[in-house]
Amino acid sequence: DSAPYQQYNYTLQNGLPFNNIRDIKQDHIGFIWIATENGLSRFDGKVFKNFSYDASSPQGLLGNYVQTVMIDKQGVLWVSSRKGISKYNSSTESFTHYPILASVKGQYKMDVACISNSNNKDILWISANGLGVYRFHKSSGAFTRYTTQNLAGLRSNMVTPLFEDSQGLLWVGSQDAGLQVFKQENTTLKPLNTLQTVLKEKPFSRIHSIFEDPFKNIWVTTDNGLFTFRRGHGKGQWITAATLHTPHNHYLSVALSSKQDLYLGILDGGGYHVTFEEGTDGRINIKKVAQLSNADSTPNGLTKRSITSLFFDRDQNLWVGSYGDGVFLIAKPIYQFFNLHKSQ
Repeated sequence: DSAPYQQYNYTLQNGLPFNNIRDIKQDHIGFIWIATENGLSRFDGKVFKNFSYDASSPQGLLGNYVQTVMIDKQGVLWVSSRKGISKYNSSTESFTHYPILASVKGQYKMDVACISNSNNKDILWISANGLGVYRFHKSSGAFTRYTTQNLAGLRSNMVTPLFEDSQGLLWVGSQDAGLQVFKQENTTLKPLNTLQTVLKEKPFSRIHSIFEDPFKNIWVTTDNGLFTFRRGHGKGQWITAATLHTPHNHYLSVALSSKQDLYLGILDGGGYHVTFEEGTDGRINIKKVAQLSNADSTPNGLTKRSITSLFFDRDQNLWVGSYGDGVFLIAKPIYQFFNLHKSQ
């Protein structure tokens, strides 16, 4: 892989609806979906098709601030908004809305921060910043709400990311009370006590993202460093700027390549490529850390802005979402983007 990677930067000028990127995913056809603070965009390798809120079109987006885009186990695309969640209907290129109403100080407001799959194909998990956690039943459209009042062990309703992993554990991140893990027993959630000690090392972290890699290990970005849970050993570990030699501990996004190379996006400081090995004790030992720069990003250097999302597509090309500079693509040398535009 010594050949130089091809480098692309997509911005408003190329057709993106906005340069502040929140999330990037790929659907089962191969389209890349990009959530921005001013609408949703679908990229076929050549053209961006943008979706936005339009008061005269009820099938459009519920709102233009899109925090999360998520593909469920059936291949259906779901989008967040500040009023609830929406399901994309690919045949009509329209959205079906599931508003969540919660009275907050007399106002009906529902700022969805995250949508997660569940091992139960009928369930999605939704976090609502300030309103706790919702379990959404796709078949009935019903929501079940969990808050500090009715979920024992939940320390905060300011839930930001949440994620149900491949083993059915529910990881819940908050703005002000760190990371928590719940196990599911039928419809009951119970705190997983085995990780409490290591998580309490940084009890008030703000959690930004939760990611399960192909090896079933969990990676969590926080403003107090990177947390990883090594599934095989059942152990958690904090990795901070002291080890990674980053300017600070405010980590926003994380992704892992199929070769187990770690990519980390930080606040106001671009991205980092981290090579590591796992010791026999399950601890991560950092071997090499390199800032994403001219060598493997854009000709004028990968943005030094905040990297809000990192995503490897199925061909192992790395998509980088930035705050202010649009999307960067670090593509393999022989890069044949799926040729979808012909069939459109």
